[in-house]
Amino acid sequence: MIDTRARALIFDCDGTLVDSMPLHIAAWCETFERHGLHIVAKDIDDFAGKPSEEVARCIARRYQKELNVRSIADEKNERVTAQLAHVKPIEPVVRIVREYTGRLPMAVVSGSRRNIVDMELRAVGLLPSFAVIITPEDGYPSKPSPVPFLAAARFLQVQPEFCQVFEDGESGLQGARAAGMIATDIRAW
Repeated sequence: MIDTRARALIFDCDGTLVDSMPLHIAAWCETFERHGLHIVAKDIDDFAGKPSEEVARCIARRYQKELNVRSIADEKNERVTAQLAHVKPIEPVVRIVREYTGRLPMAVVSGSRRNIVDMELRAVGLLPSFAVIITPEDGYPSKPSPVPFLAAARFLQVQPEFCQVFEDGESGLQGARAAGMIATDIRAW
């Protein structure tokens, strides 16, 4: 499924490379429940690819609840981290990474924290495949901004129009398109 124009590959992590979204959703639901807010999976689906603090802020705003978003995000991420050893690869996408490791430069652009992305990639044996990993800690705006994708292209030294992005979230696909990249929606696979 590699586009013939692609000279570099950029991947989202959660829901694209690793089947971690059920862990993240369960962690969000449990965390918010502990703070008196009952949410469902659909509440979280709307924010795929967004940093944890942003998700917590948006949910608090949606339900008009005063919450310490940093504390909520930290608690949610602790719950996820405790389960990461059980994360599984999303095989059709992982096959592409394995096939093109050493042949095309590759990066990850994720809305998750770096330690979570590193642990997920390590759990499925992919961490060494990526020349660069961009997360919210790097200070770029979150998806759907094209900025983190453009930063990945710069690090990989490939013009944006020759970068193929693999995503499972609408905000990531929007960001990839806004960056002028080849956007591939893996949800159709």
